Amino acid sequence: SLVGTFPWMAPEVIQSLPVSETCDTYSYGVVSSFLISCLLREIQKANTQKYQLLLLALLFNRCT
Repeated sequence: SLVGTFPWMAPEVIQSLPVSETCDTYSYGVVSSFLISCLLREIQKANTQKYQLLLLALLFNRCT
């Protein structure tokens, strides 16, 4: 049976095709993109230094 939230699932999982680690990577990317977009929205709304520093810290840790 298929369990999960479709927008967050890799296409292979939805189509019941053989799955691998790339499906997890796809889902991780979708979740990360969602979280970063929410964070950017909050920065735009609040325009506070606290959120800007948090975003810089997240981006710096991702690049290192």
